[in-house]
Amino acid sequence: MFSHHTTPRFPLHTPPNASASLCFPTTISPNRGFLPSIDPNTIHLPPRFAAHEQALDELPGRIAAAHNGSLQRWLTSLPPFPLDALDGDNIHWRAMHVLSFLAHAYMWGEIGQPPPQCLPASLAVPWNAVATALQMPPILVYATYNLLNWQRLDPEGPIALGNLACLTNFYGGVDEEWFRLVHVEIEAHAAPAVAGIPAGQVLHCVGGVCV
Repeated sequence: MFSHHTTPRFPLHTPPNASASLCFPTTISPNRGFLPSIDPNTIHLPPRFAAHEQALDELPGRIAAAHNGSLQRWLTSLPPFPLDALDGDNIHWRAMHVLSFLAHAYMWGEIGQPPPQCLPASLAVPWNAVATALQMPPILVYATYNLLNWQRLDPEGPIALGNLACLTNFYGGVDEEWFRLVHVEIEAHAAPAVAGIPAGQVLHCVGGVCV
């Protein structure tokens, strides 16, 4: 996806203040399983990333109106992504979410047009740097597409269909929302089984027989 023809070949480093062993911000619990321990909509990038957060909100409308490379030109015009302002696991995962959606929109958002051969440096360089810091590939992975892409409409209500909405969409609409939100509820329902795995791995011996 990356090409040296448009992306400069200069070293990509782990962003400042980022550990080389950042972990997915979730705890496996009987209540949430693999879902993050805090609702994803409570995490936002610092003010210096306002243009990128705004671009994320505008994606469905921009994709719907895209023609003759207008979406790609708009994404390329975004200001530099300030990697030095990233601090902490949750903020890095939010950055991964933002960059993954913007980059995939650049590649696939122009309906009826062949996808470009490479990403512009303004997206490719920070995306690769953040992904490297998180020890993830630079792609829209399940974690950023689903596990970190929901909110509860009633913050006190259950993590269940009817009380869930996606944070980010490419097109918007019921089909795209429910395609992902079904998985969020499944993850929530699977929590007790996930939490019980460690206990199930412990051998239980009675009368010399271990099961």
